[in-house]
Amino acid sequence: MGRWRRTGGKPFLSSVCRQIGVRPPDFWAINRATPTVDGQQALATIRGILLNVTHIALNRGYR
Repeated sequence: MGRWRRTGGKPFLSSVCRQIGVRPPDFWAINRATPTVDGQQALATIRGILLNVTHIALNRGYR
């Protein structure tokens, strides 16, 4: 994570999306009433990664 630009101790979403190979959501169209396909794909990928990391941590006894 050290190579990502950071704001408030968190990497920018666009940096994370590039690292995992998905297109970040289009934030210029913030008036959208419905989620975008790109945004949903990015969130699904991130959730999958977090689920795997959580599963591994729990199997190793971390809480």
